[in-house]
Amino acid sequence: MWDRIKTYCMALSDETSLEELSLFHMTIGGSKHDFGDPTESWEEDDQIAFQQGMIGFSIDGLIEQFDCPFPNHIKIDVDGIEEKIIDGARKTLFNARLKSVLVERQTHKPAEAEVMHQALVDAGLSVAIDAGASYLLAESIAGQVCQN
Repeated sequence: MWDRIKTYCMALSDETSLEELSLFHMTIGGSKHDFGDPTESWEEDDQIAFQQGMIGFSIDGLIEQFDCPFPNHIKIDVDGIEEKIIDGARKTLFNARLKSVLVERQTHKPAEAEVMHQALVDAGLSVAIDAGASYLLAESIAGQVCQN
């Protein structure tokens, strides 16, 4: 599998930056962690359990700067900065090679969720599968997405 998938310790956001990755607990499969300002994503008063420096890139910047292979499918399952990642992928979203985006809904940030959704629709993607907490947007109908 490592001949097809490479993993790197970095974050995706809307720009290239040096920030902190804040973990609010150390449980396996935990959520509500943050890259950048920990108060920006969640309104909870939890104490940070662990924090480390991390570099962040926009998807567009990562592809341009490192000549990465172009993604055909993107899955975004992060804790609260989905709209920043979408904002940092504007060029990528408009490229016909991108077939689908699977993204988690931001029910705790409705205004940001609407801006993010509109950016995806403006790029020519439409909802193919709505699974409640997450939804798949694609360039084609749902049946064709599964065949790719």
